[in-house]
Amino acid sequence: MKIRNPHDGRCHFSEIKEMANSPAHYYSTCTEPRRDATGPMTIGSAVDRIVFGTPEKVVLYPGKVRNGGEWDAFRKAHADKVICIRSEWDTAHATAELVLRDPVAGPLLRLAGNDFQRTLQWETYGGLECAAGLAGADGRGGFDIINERESLIVDLKASGDAEPDGLMRHARRMLWHAQGRWYLDGAQAVGIDCTRFKLIVAETSGIAVTVLTLGPRVLEAAARSISHWVERLKGCEASGHWPGYQQSEVEWDDVEAAGLVFPE
Repeated sequence: MKIRNPHDGRCHFSEIKEMANSPAHYYSTCTEPRRDATGPMTIGSAVDRIVFGTPEKVVLYPGKVRNGGEWDAFRKAHADKVICIRSEWDTAHATAELVLRDPVAGPLLRLAGNDFQRTLQWETYGGLECAAGLAGADGRGGFDIINERESLIVDLKASGDAEPDGLMRHARRMLWHAQGRWYLDGAQAVGIDCTRFKLIVAETSGIAVTVLTLGPRVLEAAARSISHWVERLKGCEASGHWPGYQQSEVEWDDVEAAGLVFPE
């Protein structure tokens, strides 16, 4: 039985990356109701809308807390928008302004041929039905920037820290390099000739922006990870079994790795 995104029946990166945790995580992400967006997720979505030309899709909630009848009514009336409380609103606008005026990121946003926030569907990895963003009248997400003229895909992230060395470690933990490979493979599957991927990472403190270009060895490592995840997915669908982290007991006896210190 195929387990996919419940909205479009396809596999999205936000789901397939959960295979890096376990098949059980992937299954849960696809089948359980989505949780409300966290503060950082709301800020990131708002920054995207502002930077990519749809600031009207970001609205300020006048209340103090997200609960009660006032919140329910406001959320229903603005279901197609990113709803921010005051602190999120201020942070999102400051972060977006930082990106737009950055001397490295700014020119990327103004490249001739840029296509912003494009949703896409494709098949690859042996017939796996994939997607970026949700198509249709309420479509959202997708490729932040896709530019066939420049053979380039760019993704915008908001983060607490954009210091380059730390950012590369954080990007690996967040699997942003695998997201880049996923997008490049998707574009190529529908005949869009893109081979380069860049991340624009803006600090939500409003201080600095780093543009990170993914090199060929990083993209190759990402490709191997995705191949492994897809094979696990196909195996789980064939067996109907979605295991967690381990299928046997785990012995804990490495005191150094656990950071345990014993008195002399």
